[in-house]
This record gives sequence, C-alpha cells and structure tokens, in this order.
Amino acid sequence: MQILSITPNTRTYTTGRLSDGSDRQTITVTEYHVVVQDGGKYEATMQTDDTQAIADAYAAGLFTAVPISADERMEQLEAENTHLKTLIEEKDRENKNALFEIYSMLLGGG
Repeated sequence: MQILSITPNTRTYTTGRLSDGSDRQTITVTEYHVVVQDGGKYEATMQTDDTQAIADAYAAGLFTAVPISADERMEQLEAENTHLKTLIEEKDRENKNALFEIYSMLLGGG
C-alpha cells in the first residue's frame, strides 16, 4: 500500500445558546481525505494523518475503491493481459520441455 495523498479539510462549528451567546463555543475539526494505492486506488476520510493509523485503517478494510476512468481501466486490462500472456508462454515452454523429456525417455534416450 502506497499513500498517494493526504488532504486536510478544516471546518469550524459554533455551538451553544444563540440567544445571548454567553456559553457559545467554537470548535475546529480537521479531517483528512486520504488516497492510497494498492493495485487500485482507495480513499477514506480520517481524523488523523498518521501513516500508521492510515495503514491500520486500510488493513481493517475501512477504505473504499476510487472509481477509475475508462482509459485507466484499459491500461489496467492491457497490463493484466500482457502479464497473462507471459505466464502462458512460460507454461507452454515448461510443457514442451516436459514432453521432450518424456519422449526422450520413451525412445530410450534418457
């Protein structure tokens, strides 16, 4: 998991009686919009920007997937396709080598 961005969002709330304001309080709250990447992009709003807390929240499944564009999806699919082609080619070579060894043994050469 790689943290791509941590964006703070600070809001101020006023609480208390509005009639005379004698016990009015102002509360400032900072939340963090966090985007991480781990295969895909995931986001969450957190009360802290601590990287360990972010990692723990991600591990606990508290992040949601970020929708990606059609172009990004095409890039993902092309990369997966290339990876799968490579795996197939490797297995094909292994199978051909195994068949060659079997034929060699059957013909008395091994």
